[in-house]
Formats: sequence, structure tokens, C-alpha cells
Amino acid sequence: KASEQAGADADVDKPGPAGQLPSLPADLPVHTRFIRISSRGSQTFGTERRVGAGRGGITEVDGGANFEDTTGPTRGLLFVESPLSALHFDIDDNAGTFQARARVTQIVRNASGKIVWQAAKAVTLRGPLRKLELRRAGNLYYLREVQLPAGQYTLEAVVEDLIAGKSGGVREPLRTGRGLPGFDVSDALLVRPFNGAGDRFEADQVFGYDGDAISPLLDPVYR
Repeated sequence: KASEQAGADADVDKPGPAGQLPSLPADLPVHTRFIRISSRGSQTFGTERRVGAGRGGITEVDGGANFEDTTGPTRGLLFVESPLSALHFDIDDNAGTFQARARVTQIVRNASGKIVWQAAKAVTLRGPLRKLELRRAGNLYYLREVQLPAGQYTLEAVVEDLIAGKSGGVREPLRTGRGLPGFDVSDALLVRPFNGAGDRFEADQVFGYDGDAISPLLDPVYR
């Protein structure tokens, strides 16, 4: 019985499946998404053909379908987005300035609920009061590049308002894998031009298109 009790106690400390994780706070709206960049490893599709030249001229032999699956891990961008209008801004009328403080946390859990990757960033937003409305109209973004072995995961994102003491979080399922033959993409992502006066982008790389910085819009989602 002592050994059974010890085993039971050990099970309590083990992370359960993603569906049994405790609920996240919902005081702030938060969105998260994983955008696949590429899968390491070879991946080819098509038809194998062999061409030879002999006395009868050039001959072509159809060797059948050529298919090679991807065996390496998946690389992608893990986004977190939250509207800045949901944060509390401290206003200093004497100095004519505003300030907001937040912390963004990204977590990736495996199929058993165990954390396999985690990152966090504290963000402070300051500026003159004349730019407060522009800042409130923007979004807070956190972007990190992640590499995951093939498998099933749960993405978890939490944004904390360090001044108001509020927070919000969201979980999204993720299953790594390859795309359709000849069309290796994740899904469609809406974007808009980056506006530094409104959006705050915290990232380990620039997110842009054709030389211009852009801001992703994680809601709505088009699969």
C-alpha cells in the first residue's frame, strides 16, 4: 500500500493531457498561432522518368510516382497577439506622459501536457500623451522562431497586465506535418502595414514582405 500511495503521489505531479490542464485567465483577449516556415529534411513529389538513347532513337520510360516524405523537425514562427486597448495605461498629467507594462509568455506542451519549450518577455510602453490614442489602437505582438519534432502539441499564450494585475490566456492545438504535394504552406494569414506608433512588435527577427514591415492579424483565422 505504501508503494501504491507513492505511485499515486507521483502521478499527481505529472502533467496530464492537454484537455486536463487548468483553465487560463480570461481578463485580456489573447490570440496565438504557429506558422510553419519549413520542415528540415527532403521532400519531393512528381513522376520519375528515365530517358535513354540507342539505335531506335530516344526512349522514355515511366518509372512511376516519386514520393519522399519529410523526416526532420518542423520550423515555424510562434505568434502572440493582444490588443493594447485592453491594457491599463498610467497617465502622468504633470509630465504629459503615459505608461503601460505587460509580460507575454509562450509555452509549447507535448501530447502529455509537459512543457517542451517556453519563452517570456516583459514589455514597457511609454510616450507622450498626444500619442496615447494611437498606441491604444495598436496591438502587442510577440514572435519567436520554434523548432519542433514531429508530433502533437498544445500552444499556450498568456499576457499579463503588470499594472492592473489582470491577465488573459489561450490554448491552441498543433500537429506538425507536411503540406499537400507541391503546395507546402500552413494557412492564410491576414496582415497590414506595421505602424510603430500603434503596434509594439517584440521579436527575434523582422517580419516583413517585399522590404516593408507588416503586422499579422491572428483573428480571424483562415485555414
